[in-house]
Formats: sequence, structure tokens, C-alpha cells
Amino acid sequence: MNIIFHEKFYETYDSDPAAAPGRMEPIMRELKKYPHYKFIAPLPAEPKDILRAHSARHIENIKRDDIVYTMAHFFWYQCFFRLNKCMIAIPPFL
Repeated sequence: MNIIFHEKFYETYDSDPAAAPGRMEPIMRELKKYPHYKFIAPLPAEPKDILRAHSARHIENIKRDDIVYTMAHFFWYQCFFRLNKCMIAIPPFL
């Protein structure tokens, strides 16, 4: 299985419990126990790809917070990567 993950995902980017400090460490410890899992680091998404899913206005709103904008770029990349890879049957896990 391919797992798309970036070290930035350890960072806290919001006050929501889903973004709480320490949320990723137990998950990653468990996943790393399986040597057949392949970890793939995402790259930031291209602006043209982001605009395929979101309005320019929405993107400008996200840009107001550097941390959220950086995280969003990696998340958007994951979405596009996952969709493209699913089309050719490579199973990723987000």
C-alpha cells in the first residue's frame, strides 16, 4: 500500500481536535510497523490544479494563514495524486 505523507502533517494548523498536537505520531508508529507499506512524500499542488477544485476567492482566503495554506497545498496534491493513481490501480492511503 502507498501512504502519502509529509512531515508537515505533524504540525498543528488549526484549533480543531483533528489538528491537535500529537495526533499523527501514534498513527505513523503503527503504520511504520509494516515494511511493505510505501511512504510517498507529496509535493505542493500546482495552482492550475487547485483552481480546478476551488475558486480563486477561496484560495485567497486560505492564503491569509501561511500554515493552513502550506498544509492545503500538500492536501490538494494528495487528492490529485490519489485520483490519478486510482485510475491506474495503485492503491494509496491518505
